[in-house]
Amino acid sequence: MAMLIKLISSSIFFCLGFSLAEGQGLVRGQKLPEVTSDQTINMAKKPFRLSDYRGKPVILDFWSFNCSSCLKRFGETELLQKKFEGRLHILLVNHESLQHTKLMFEKFKKLKTKIKMPELPMITGDTVLHRLFPVNGLPMVVWIDKTGKFMYRTGDMNEQQLSDFVNERKPELVETDPRKDFVNRQTVFEQSNKEYLKDIVYYSYIAHYLNGTDIGNSNGLPRNEGKTARLSRNAASITELVMMAFGENDAKYIFRQGVNVVLHVSDSVAFMRPDKQSLSPTAFSKWLNQYFYRYDCAVPIEKKGQLYEFMQQDICRYFNLKVSVEKRQMKCLVLKKQTDEIRFRANGFLKSKSYPNQQSSEKIDSIYFANVPMKNLVKTLQADFYTTGLKQPLVDETNYDGNIDMVFPFVNDGETNIGYWQKQLARYGLVLAEEESIADVLVISER
Repeated sequence: MAMLIKLISSSIFFCLGFSLAEGQGLVRGQKLPEVTSDQTINMAKKPFRLSDYRGKPVILDFWSFNCSSCLKRFGETELLQKKFEGRLHILLVNHESLQHTKLMFEKFKKLKTKIKMPELPMITGDTVLHRLFPVNGLPMVVWIDKTGKFMYRTGDMNEQQLSDFVNERKPELVETDPRKDFVNRQTVFEQSNKEYLKDIVYYSYIAHYLNGTDIGNSNGLPRNEGKTARLSRNAASITELVMMAFGENDAKYIFRQGVNVVLHVSDSVAFMRPDKQSLSPTAFSKWLNQYFYRYDCAVPIEKKGQLYEFMQQDICRYFNLKVSVEKRQMKCLVLKKQTDEIRFRANGFLKSKSYPNQQSSEKIDSIYFANVPMKNLVKTLQADFYTTGLKQPLVDETNYDGNIDMVFPFVNDGETNIGYWQKQLARYGLVLAEEESIADVLVISER
């Protein structure tokens, strides 16, 4: 007879009529034990009891403030719950405390960000559900049928999948790997024990992307007590790897697909990340498994300046590519001075108010460029225009090589466009115009 276990942690309680091996969690088909908590948000009935939700399917959506994609999809999750109101329950689950969770959403509100507390039932400070379902990577979605049985574990969900699940049809899902398979499939450089890396002074590798792993994105950061420097990209298409290598992570050139990147390849599908909404979950997962990659390189600290050169060689060698950066005349957005007067020269009086400071202190209502190169402004403008769908390269013709001081106020709705930037830049004697100019273009060809 299995031993009865009772765990008490952070005001969350549950009882199991069976034992769990460390890190193993539930397997498909097992019923969940009773889970209760008084650390909840948006729940009228307290304490929360999982058994109160029997009779309808339950979706446990695990998230964290460290997971940007989790925060971005709150609105979509709210819409899904409204569409299936009365037919299933979506419960958000995180491990951060109730107090911290509320505090962070308040700070996002003061900062006028787009991140708002979702109007969904939320279990905070959780350790119990995280033990039942060990988190390999976030977002993570656990599917529980109306009888309380664990059925699936995925990285996301959509309306068609939920409709099938509610109507007791098998949804088309891409399930995430169990922890033991995940660990077994990790490359040697991504295993949890990093002690042996202290003896490795130089390595580089390209690996297929593995859902749940995260090697991080490092831009020449020192490691091993400053003895080595590391360059890495956790997940990227071939084109994105080439852009990073030859643009040196936007420090030397700013390249964007559809803007100033040209492909001369036989199969563009293998090179460019597809729109996730254009493919079924199975098709998108197949693309990720086949064409999504991780890159990692570490060198002795004295060779730090050659990291991007090594990355260029690795990528061109493995994917059999010929890559060049060319100057081409094309329609661009051109940043110029209206007069010879320099109104934006850094004077040392403007103090930068960075995002971490915004979280911890006063309310910040502006974007600050304090004693930074003009390239920082150009990168911000290019990124903003790219996300809003403006597919033109941005060319800096100010011929200014000093540092700048500029402050741009946030707009009420959080949205910026070219009209906003033109108005704000005019205050500093700058103009942003659409005209023919010479732009840097990344040309990627197969050998």
